Amino acid sequence: MVELVDTTDLKSVAQWSVRVRVPLWPLTRKSRMKVKAGTLCYVSMPGKGNTIRPIFDGTGKSFFSVDQEVEVMDISCENKNLIAVFAKANDIEDLIAGEGIETVVWINKNNLKQVVK
Repeated sequence: MVELVDTTDLKSVAQWSVRVRVPLWPLTRKSRMKVKAGTLCYVSMPGKGNTIRPIFDGTGKSFFSVDQEVEVMDISCENKNLIAVFAKANDIEDLIAGEGIETVVWINKNNLKQVVK
């Protein structure tokens, strides 16, 4: 369940953040994976037809500030090397969010590691 939230008043890197709340379309979470600190990611913005897409210019680029377990999502974009993941917004550099808020970011598939339990 997500809600697109305009965060320009918070002076974050991206104008839009995704807050877990209201269903816009069915989102399927596939599996939990691990992402290392320093991994490049692209924040999301609203796309056509009630979808989300990565921001490829300088305003959308960011990095994971800590190692994090993320949930891989079953959505794609025009760059087939990128995959969407749900991540803790506070663990993405330059994003400001309340505690427990998740956002959708896009990372290279090769940067995902299997979670070992």
